[in-house]
Amino acid sequence: MNKTKHEKSDGSFRRLLESLVDTVLILLGYYLAFQLRYGFNPASRNLEPFEALLPLIALLAMGLLFFNRLYIEELTGRLELGFRLVLSLGLLGILTMAAAFADRGFAFPRSIFALAFLIQTGILYVWKSFRMHRLWEQRPVRTALVLGPPEETAPVSERIQASPHLGLRAQAVPSDSDVQLSIDSPGVLILCPGLAQESRSRYMEIGLTSGWEVFVVPDYRDILLNSAGVRYLEDKPVLYIRGLTLSLEQQFLKRAMDLVLGTLLLLAALLPMALMALRIRLHDGGPALFRQERLSRYGKRFILLKFRTMVQDAEKETGPVLAEESDGRLLPFGARMRERRLDELPQLINVLKGEMSLVGPRPERPELAEMLEENIEGFTARLMVKAGLTGLAQIQGRYDTRPEDKLNLDLMYIRRYSPLLDLWILAGTIRTVLKKEQGRGVRTESTGGD
Repeated sequence: MNKTKHEKSDGSFRRLLESLVDTVLILLGYYLAFQLRYGFNPASRNLEPFEALLPLIALLAMGLLFFNRLYIEELTGRLELGFRLVLSLGLLGILTMAAAFADRGFAFPRSIFALAFLIQTGILYVWKSFRMHRLWEQRPVRTALVLGPPEETAPVSERIQASPHLGLRAQAVPSDSDVQLSIDSPGVLILCPGLAQESRSRYMEIGLTSGWEVFVVPDYRDILLNSAGVRYLEDKPVLYIRGLTLSLEQQFLKRAMDLVLGTLLLLAALLPMALMALRIRLHDGGPALFRQERLSRYGKRFILLKFRTMVQDAEKETGPVLAEESDGRLLPFGARMRERRLDELPQLINVLKGEMSLVGPRPERPELAEMLEENIEGFTARLMVKAGLTGLAQIQGRYDTRPEDKLNLDLMYIRRYSPLLDLWILAGTIRTVLKKEQGRGVRTESTGGD
């Protein structure tokens, strides 16, 4: 964003003040939990050790608030707020409990953690919901000029109109327009793919010199350049684009995380999986699991496992096709399974076998991958890492996100991979599952006959 130093410092101060208020409310939640558990005179053997840990709890709380971006400006709605609060306060309780029991003399009853979690979630949700509502009411609506060809500006404009928390009013502008920007009422300039390099450079200069915020919707080339290094050929600087493959150290860490978390998730899901398999089997007597050939790293083929959500032999007449919203081939409960991503739970077995990872680009069918490669430039670049059970494209995308945009999200993930990013995506998958609109409709990876 193109902000002045004053705006940046003012925003940083607001976030710091907000995190301090939130931290005080979190600590207040612990005190209220003690009052409910022990009355107004809790025993000193319980309260004093807790107070000795207050600095550590406060630091952990502030760190988690920042890590999970629990500022009002970062939130998209009350569901997002609730999800991030539950995640942050749950992790805070676990870390605090670990610190408490590290000292054998620390008398910190487990009931305090449960009570504090409920109180803190309630207080912060009400407080931050109120602030969010006030902020959205008072914030002036700014103009967002979306420049580019119509096929690129239309989806961007639609997303802006569907996101009132942004405080923007979209206006699509054809690529060949003569854009005049007002310095007195700066807004947002969004440059879409399809603009000629000369036009994009000119619009960037106009926007930056007029005090407007400038955003560039990237194509895959921009993403590859995103983390390019700088080298020098004598007096000429050049950009060095590193490969898309993960280093050996990164591959080791990723595989270790897949084995540990994958095993835990599979054990936790065994009972629900057994019930779903039984329900499918009893419905029509067909197999509960659907097996389908997919692509993973370097285009290696493997057999992906899913719960069957369609009638048997669903593609016998049509061949490989994308699954549509309200598809007549779906089982009566198939749509609900897809909305909640429950049909993908058997892929945990693929993860443990090393054919997939917990996080990565979704595995595509060879037939459809060939078609997409012909129509989408750079599509094969996503095959440089293992396919994933979930990914950045799944938590940021929607059911109607274009394949080109999902490709960009996949490449962004590969470029910025880290274990922390994987954990963030896994946590975000829970939020995505709660949003039904992100699980409906056409899936960009074919679910074909499953």
